[in-house]
Amino acid sequence: MNPEERCQHWDICGLKRDKEGGDCILHSSRSKNVGDVKVAFQQAFDHLIGKGCTNFQKVKFPSRFEIKGTEFLDVLDLRETVFDANAILELKNVTFQKGFLIESKSLSGINFLEHCFFVGRVEIELSGHLSQIMSEGSIFHNDLNIKGPDGIGVISINETEFRGKLNIQAKSIFNFRANASTISSTLDIQDCLFGPQFDLTNMRFSSESEVNLNSSNLNGCGISIAGSSVPHILRINGLIVNGQVNFVSPFSHLPMKIYAQTKPLQLLAKEEPVTIKNCDLSECRLLGNNFEKFNLANIQWLRWNPMGISWFGRDILKDEVHVRKSGDPLLIKHLRESYQILKEQYQRKGNQLQAGYFHYGEMEMRRREEGRRRRYFSLEFLYWLFSGYGLGWGRAVGILIIGTLGASVIYSLGDLSNPGRGWCYWLLHSIQVGTLQRPELISTENVSKWTQVIQSIWSPLQIGLFVLAIRMRVKR
Repeated sequence: MNPEERCQHWDICGLKRDKEGGDCILHSSRSKNVGDVKVAFQQAFDHLIGKGCTNFQKVKFPSRFEIKGTEFLDVLDLRETVFDANAILELKNVTFQKGFLIESKSLSGINFLEHCFFVGRVEIELSGHLSQIMSEGSIFHNDLNIKGPDGIGVISINETEFRGKLNIQAKSIFNFRANASTISSTLDIQDCLFGPQFDLTNMRFSSESEVNLNSSNLNGCGISIAGSSVPHILRINGLIVNGQVNFVSPFSHLPMKIYAQTKPLQLLAKEEPVTIKNCDLSECRLLGNNFEKFNLANIQWLRWNPMGISWFGRDILKDEVHVRKSGDPLLIKHLRESYQILKEQYQRKGNQLQAGYFHYGEMEMRRREEGRRRRYFSLEFLYWLFSGYGLGWGRAVGILIIGTLGASVIYSLGDLSNPGRGWCYWLLHSIQVGTLQRPELISTENVSKWTQVIQSIWSPLQIGLFVLAIRMRVKR
């Protein structure tokens, strides 16, 4: 074939020029939607596939084109392709052994139908507004990456299995539906504005799967991730939801871990119910939402344990770590109110221990509202110091023991003139004073007398704080 007869993309197609179009039938710019031209295009395409060709870059496709019943042993390359306006590419019962690449500014939709099988990675990058991506009965062994910077109308996933990552980068998705499909790795849709429907209710997740919705905006709908299988990890850092929220992990499974470490989940619909059950919220910030609408069960909160001793720790909201660092008075106030609501909710459920943890948080934030200096000269500070806000039984009994021993030393020092009565005698005397048995004080020292008066008032109060702390620990 003379060079003049070759298509200018000869290295891709190996075809001769089309007399009317100037290029071959595949690369010609003339319309291929009707008559003999459409038939000739299909024949040329099938001929190249039969020869094992997988490079179709810069091909100009008709408005609706179908590839079916074939197997590609190498990567099918459809980058820089051109489609007519509102064009749809349909793949039916096609196997891709190495992968599939497509990049176009004019394609409107892609349908993976009738059990397509992808072994290699799949890259879809479409510059224009993509109206739809549909998958039915397909299997993706490797990652599927979809880029639609101008937005995607509809993503419909039915009976499809994703064994690699499903990564969608789009400015907006109007409608996202998933039915009877499986995510084995990661569903990643970040920084995306969703329309009125975002449905993952019938999606199946493996025990190690992950859903990442960081910085997305469910502007017109709620979100529900529940059912017999849920992802192991749910990332919702900075997620905005304008509707109901339903995060429920089966109680027979490990709790679903929810992460919102730097930006809290924002719930715009303040009166919509929020149901979270059997979830790990230890790394999830929630401050700023209406906790009165929260329905919580079997929640793992962040364990605050600065001393490193397990029985000194307490459960807190992740937000408290941030509030302590910032010292923002408004955040302190909001956190105190949130702890108060959570305390009352757990009290109604009869879980006094968990209610006690949030009571501790409420009182701590109340003390911090006094300011950096005044917080150490308040009744809340004394309440914290002597009993950990009625929850620290170890602190209460420790201070009681130290106070009793200290008083016995003072009594013994005031009776040095009588060596017959040793320290053990005065220790028993101190215990009797602390338990209101009113023993007679033999010493005439004023210090000993005042010590006995103070101890007879303080010790019963400290014993009461100890009993209160024990009650908070064991009552359910």
